[in-house]
Amino acid sequence: LTTSVVGGNGILTPATGQQDANTVVILIAAPDSGWRVKAWIGTDDDTGSNNINQVTMSGPKTVTVEFEPAQYLLTTFVVHGHGTLDPLTGLQGNGTTVTLTATPESDYQVKAWNGTDDDSNLSNTNQVTMAAPKAVTVEFEPVGGTAGEEQTVMLPGDVPLVMVWCPPGTFTMGRYPGELDSDGSEAPQHSVTLTHGFWLGKYEVTQTQWKAVMGSNPSNFYGDKRPVEEVSWNYAQVFITALNADTGLTFRLPSESEWEYACRTGEQTPLVRFYWGDDPAYTQADAHSWYFNNASSKTHDVGGKLPNAWGLYDMSGNVWEWVQDWYGNYSSGSVLDPTGPPSDLKRVIRGGCYANYAYFGRSAFRLSFDPWVSSESIGFRIAR
Repeated sequence: LTTSVVGGNGILTPATGQQDANTVVILIAAPDSGWRVKAWIGTDDDTGSNNINQVTMSGPKTVTVEFEPAQYLLTTFVVHGHGTLDPLTGLQGNGTTVTLTATPESDYQVKAWNGTDDDSNLSNTNQVTMAAPKAVTVEFEPVGGTAGEEQTVMLPGDVPLVMVWCPPGTFTMGRYPGELDSDGSEAPQHSVTLTHGFWLGKYEVTQTQWKAVMGSNPSNFYGDKRPVEEVSWNYAQVFITALNADTGLTFRLPSESEWEYACRTGEQTPLVRFYWGDDPAYTQADAHSWYFNNASSKTHDVGGKLPNAWGLYDMSGNVWEWVQDWYGNYSSGSVLDPTGPPSDLKRVIRGGCYANYAYFGRSAFRLSFDPWVSSESIGFRIAR
């Protein structure tokens, strides 16, 4: 009788050796911990997968056993967006079908599964058969409709926060060659694709909204409907953390590319300096922006000038707006969902303010400040 293990981890007894003719030999497979019998070959009944089998010695016999893992590792994680995926990473029984449950945050939905039995299924429930170690991911995206669609979130004290839907898309970022009053930091012009839509504040965060969340007001120019200012990038993060705790949602600052994409309302053809047009003589600036010539050296109530085509107000002028990114040079090629450099000393601000000349409010204009710096000319708007 010749016996051997042909796959996996464990032992088979008896070992190879002489057996009396016409006797029935009991075979015992002893898999290591975490393993099990997968298949027998050469026994009286090769259809079984028990640990005990037998062979009748009606002649020389060769018996093999193959072991397989009793469990495989299922790795699960969320690759984008906000929500959870169950079960968590862990061992699952070999051959079992595991039900996967994606639970998106309010106003999010499943965008894509990867690694399941059916990745085309976009429902919140899917499954995976554990025939091997598996890695399953789910991606969430905000629930949105057409560009400019609005959503209102209520803050403490029934203070409304209006958000505007910005759909995914591709646009040209940065100054165009020869752009009037532009700066080298706005180059090179490059193509940016944002694969995820997002919600962006219709207005800069107001003092009323700040007080509803924080209970205080750091601003220099008081007025409930005026944008909050004297807020550093770091302090804006404190506000966002408190806002998320109050609402159960996940707000953040927009990325620099999201900000410019929203300002331009997607791809502009041809590319122009402002969201309202090229305006080389600045004849339309007064209607769209609070800036040096018309602001009387102070902020003004949000929404007092004409919005862009998606209904976003004060994307040019009033106060500068912090974005999420560290400051850095642009890529010279096409980029996908850029988030800026991994680190730097300064954060980006966008949009110009009441104290600047009109050209500071161009869609491509960018400056940077230390994240701990606050100023009466800097505020922010939020995204999610």
